[in-house]
Amino acid sequence: MANMLPVGAMELSVPEHGVAQTDRYPYQQARSEQPPPYSGLPGPSSKTQPQRVWGMSPLWFGIFIAAVTALIVGAAVGGSAANSVKDAQQRVTTTRTFSHATATAAPFVDYVAAAPSTVENTPLVCPDEDGKTYVTVQNEIFELSCTSILAQGDVGCIVAYTFQDCIEACASLYSNQSSSVCTAITYNSNMASAGTAAPYRYGNCWLKQQELASNASNTDDNSISASLRTS
Repeated sequence: MANMLPVGAMELSVPEHGVAQTDRYPYQQARSEQPPPYSGLPGPSSKTQPQRVWGMSPLWFGIFIAAVTALIVGAAVGGSAANSVKDAQQRVTTTRTFSHATATAAPFVDYVAAAPSTVENTPLVCPDEDGKTYVTVQNEIFELSCTSILAQGDVGCIVAYTFQDCIEACASLYSNQSSSVCTAITYNSNMASAGTAAPYRYGNCWLKQQELASNASNTDDNSISASLRTS
């Protein structure tokens, strides 16, 4: 019995020198070769997070800026278009009153007018201004007529390059004389031929006394008449 070993005991050979040793951890070397256990902590990320602007990603921030820019540009274009439409409407709307031209601050220049005998036609507003009124520099009001001319009653005839100048000449006589020297005019825009229409007159602007004149049908598209409004 003394020579028997306990169950489960390992029989080891005894070296020649020293004490026999028992390998108490036969699997220790195998365990040491295993990788270290996972610690659970994430490693540093190699990707950089995009910077956010006002809490938005660069993509949404760019979309936001584009939308705001479009609204501003649209408002500016809309306002400009509205002003253009308003200006166009104001130009289309006609007034019933003509006013004399006002002086501007433009520098004076020398001007040589063409000889009346060489001017075929001067500007005329008929038939668009028929029935409208013209206010002179001295605030006299003349009623315009494109459908009739005034015959007889002449007090003078002058050369005028516009019908407005013709009316202003009549108004000047009316305001500077004690009697009603001139109260109406007949103007012909065909300056070259008007000078020979009446051999006893030279000009295209006939100054008249309305009381002595009579209305006649206007068969000439180049003529316009005006009468002073007295009431």
